[in-house]
Amino acid sequence: MDLSEAERFFEQTDRLYERYGKPLEAEHWGKYAAIHQDGRTIVDEYMDVLGHRARAELGEGPMLITRVGERSSGGAPKLLHPYGTPEQQEERRRRRELGDRLYEQYGKPLEAEHWGKYLAIHPDGRFVLGVEREVMHTKALEELGKGYFLFRVGPKATARWTGLRRISPRHND
Repeated sequence: MDLSEAERFFEQTDRLYERYGKPLEAEHWGKYAAIHQDGRTIVDEYMDVLGHRARAELGEGPMLITRVGERSSGGAPKLLHPYGTPEQQEERRRRRELGDRLYEQYGKPLEAEHWGKYLAIHPDGRFVLGVEREVMHTKALEELGKGYFLFRVGPKATARWTGLRRISPRHND
């Protein structure tokens, strides 16, 4: 992408935000929005859930995914440090610990019979099993709601997902 293409891209995303994102600010400030080039819009508080929903509901066409209000408070979307604030780091640590406890309680007993399958566990103890990861995202969201943990049943060295975000084992503290 050359400079003129990049400028056109940013102009297009700015127009999309002005037309369809700005009206969302009063009710959805701080949430994430997917805005398709044809104006269809989806809002969600979780970026990962939004990305999955946007592909499923809006299709593959060009779209803007942004945080509602960011463009109004200083221009282009802001990039955060990859590890976030100390509060965000602490929240991720608590989520990892909760995920570990849930897997120990509900996943370990399933290893002998369901090795290699995907297991979605909600913090309230409900869980669902499946074979395909992409299908499990939809199934878990429908049956368990937001906030579930998705694991691959088996050794801890396999990757795990928290909510809909993949966490590599090398980043486990």
